Amino acid sequence: TSKVMAPHKSRKHTRSNHLSAEENLDNFFKEHVKYLQREKARVEKFERGLSW
Repeated sequence: TSKVMAPHKSRKHTRSNHLSAEENLDNFFKEHVKYLQREKARVEKFERGLSW
């Protein structure tokens, strides 16, 4: 479970909506890249397991 998705956090950044939108997008991409790297590592581990 990722803390980034907590709805109450985003309300703190309402001073500048444009900035918060960019920050949220930035966070989203960072989290997504981490997720993809985890998936890639999992698949590679799985494929190594199959090759034995």
